[in-house]
Amino acid sequence: MGEKQQYGLLAGLFIIAVVMAAGCSGSSSQSSTPVPTTAPQDKYSAGDIAAKTASATDEFYIILSYDMSKDMYTRALVYRNSDGSWQRNGIANSTLSRAIFEKLYPARITHMDLSAVPVVTPTVPPVVQTTFAGAGPGATNVTPSTGGQGTTVTLTISGSNFQTGATAKLVRGGSPTVSASAVSVTSTSVTGTFNLNKADQGYYNVIVVNPDGRSAMLAGAFQVGEPAPIITAVYPNTGAIGDTLGLTISGQNFGDVDKVSFTMGSSVINPIYITNVVTTPGPKISCSLKIPSGTPLGDWTVTVLDVDSQQSGSWDQKFHITNATA
Repeated sequence: MGEKQQYGLLAGLFIIAVVMAAGCSGSSSQSSTPVPTTAPQDKYSAGDIAAKTASATDEFYIILSYDMSKDMYTRALVYRNSDGSWQRNGIANSTLSRAIFEKLYPARITHMDLSAVPVVTPTVPPVVQTTFAGAGPGATNVTPSTGGQGTTVTLTISGSNFQTGATAKLVRGGSPTVSASAVSVTSTSVTGTFNLNKADQGYYNVIVVNPDGRSAMLAGAFQVGEPAPIITAVYPNTGAIGDTLGLTISGQNFGDVDKVSFTMGSSVINPIYITNVVTTPGPKISCSLKIPSGTPLGDWTVTVLDVDSQQSGSWDQKFHITNATA
């Protein structure tokens, strides 16, 4: 091979090497480009009916809409009729974060066209009225507005023109009427105790009836929710200043998302010292409790709050905090 041919071959090989190096560099740069992430996807769409389990028979929610900017579902209670059709409670619309709703109600039962699910507002039998002198009773508010199924609650109904001997009751279409006991009456309030042991879950009309037969009603003003949490044991049940403890709380009706608090009168252990709250089978709740310096010594009340139903239950015993040990 001549000298000129050798130089030509070497120049060609150099050019090929440069081109291949440039190609590899471009590939490396392109492959390192980050892949954009996507926003969380909503599991349900408008018209989906969800429940806690696929075999649930008592509590169903239909999705009315999803707000992506707030990551919130708007939902409504629905009921399945004996013929398989559905009806919606017209006064039970509410919103809940997507993450919590999908955790509490993971089972998609079916999908319905919203226009095919009629809105039904519970009604009560009309009270026959006669002509009376003076104004009849009027109700403006009830406190509290919720109670857990199986509990006993004391309600105060505010209003006007209540008469001595007035009665109070909770009424919901298709459910047994719940009448108040131990009723006390003033002209502006009626207070009574309601046993919700046999009450169905849902929204109830609150009715006050004066002895003359005239009545006042607050439509859908009281909700019977899920059974309130019950604490049967806390282990360990004592701690010292400076301790960080792993607690196990045993009981019933804890639900899937819970909050634990420790209180003594007006004193509260700051929520940042109660962490890692997890509901486990049993049912049990595990959490970490840090007892900072300055915490008052003595007996503390332990309370569990179900975030979804807003029902709470406290331990009938106490958690005891002592001085730090050597």
